[in-house]
Amino acid sequence: MGKLFYLVGTFLLQGSVKTALLGAGLGLASAVVMKTVLERYINQALQQMQGFDAVVASFLHLSGFDIALSVVIGALIARVTMNSMKLSLIKKGA
Repeated sequence: MGKLFYLVGTFLLQGSVKTALLGAGLGLASAVVMKTVLERYINQALQQMQGFDAVVASFLHLSGFDIALSVVIGALIARVTMNSMKLSLIKKGA
């Protein structure tokens, strides 16, 4: 049984399959790191905004600042996700 797993593993880790698996792993790892960093900054911004007076918060809501902020944060998350999926290994030369 162990020999069968070894043969299947060596077959899967040849050529393009190996490159695809490695690229997917790098993309996933970089996405997790970037998401963690971005969530940290978002949480810091939210903590700083919790000290606002209720009147200031209501004026911000009336002006649509909360909706604009959520659109910007959503765009940042989309951008980070797209950039992290571009990361892969490329063999230079021959």
